[in-house]
Amino acid sequence: MPKVTAKSWALYDGETRMYIAGRNSDEIREIASLTKIMTCLVCLRVAKKLKISLDTCMVRVSSTAASMIGTSANLKCGDTLTAWDMLHGLMLPSGNDAAFALAEHFGRILFFQSDEYKDRMRAQENFKSAFKEEITCKTPVKYFIREMNRYARDIGLSDTIFANPHGLMHKYNRSTARDIGVLSCEAMASEAVRTIVRTKEHSCTITISSKGENKTRTATWENTNKLLWKGFDGLKTGITFTAGPCLTSALNKEGKLLICVVLGCKSMEHRFTDSVKLATYGMDRLLNAKK
Repeated sequence: MPKVTAKSWALYDGETRMYIAGRNSDEIREIASLTKIMTCLVCLRVAKKLKISLDTCMVRVSSTAASMIGTSANLKCGDTLTAWDMLHGLMLPSGNDAAFALAEHFGRILFFQSDEYKDRMRAQENFKSAFKEEITCKTPVKYFIREMNRYARDIGLSDTIFANPHGLMHKYNRSTARDIGVLSCEAMASEAVRTIVRTKEHSCTITISSKGENKTRTATWENTNKLLWKGFDGLKTGITFTAGPCLTSALNKEGKLLICVVLGCKSMEHRFTDSVKLATYGMDRLLNAKK
């Protein structure tokens, strides 16, 4: 078994979701931007359920989203772009701004599908006055996070709690290498996710509304996952002071898909070198088991 710096790690057969090996894989830790895998999946899940086209659904960046600290897609308040482009801004440069904008947009959609909204509508219908207050969603991100945790339960992430959509430091935004492995298997089962996370560079057009006029600019994002240039197929990088450098990666070889998760690595570079060592070891296990 290779020597690595990661404080916890796990290897999975991406097709069968079978746990192969790990170390401290059940240790509950902060997971930084690996959180964004679930953010991406929830957006795709809502879009599929409600038959929303990601190519035509437009997401507007609020002042709160634009002010997010940390890794960024360099979005500005008032920027508007398609949900498909925004998902690339989420996963390639690991944009905290994109994560919050998506959570606001799809959280608002979730609110209007919720029992709370239906109850408020029924209450208004029973209200005798001619005056009816417009029902708005003041906390859309709350509904989005609720859906993140519902999805986590659905796929069996028993040691995972999401407290935000981006993974910025939060003591209650936590998971394990084992759970992130399962989440990564779920992600790689999605054609849309596979397309996004293996993209090395993505360019898109952003519309800016200013003084009644619409202007445009082009944004180009490069994937932070260096392993894409070494034959890997995804998934997601992450780092915060409390989580340390993290990475979940996917490797295809001879018809086998390996998922490798490393949490709390010694350095930014070690998350890549550790993953290569572990993926080589794990893929050998998979291919030999096949024989």
